[in-house]
Amino acid sequence: MIASSAAALLSHLRGGTFDSADLALLEQTSAKQLINELRSVYRLTFQERQIGKKWEISVARSFRAELKFPNSPHAIFASCHLVPAYLDCVMLNVEAAP
Repeated sequence: MIASSAAALLSHLRGGTFDSADLALLEQTSAKQLINELRSVYRLTFQERQIGKKWEISVARSFRAELKFPNSPHAIFASCHLVPAYLDCVMLNVEAAP
């Protein structure tokens, strides 16, 4: 792949914009190269798994913990849950060719 084309694709991913013209470039980019670049920009990996020949990775730029208070009218004591909120996320699914 031409370096300037790869740079353009990665620039669009960094900026959070992606259009159909980028699909041809995406097909020419190796999965390992794309994942390494995503990890350099999106620092938090909150899901990574492999199922057969399919690999899924979810990354985020930032994280915020939020307190949620469940509505339970019969509870004697108030309770709260700490819930993660991931911001500016990308989920990538890679399937190996048969």
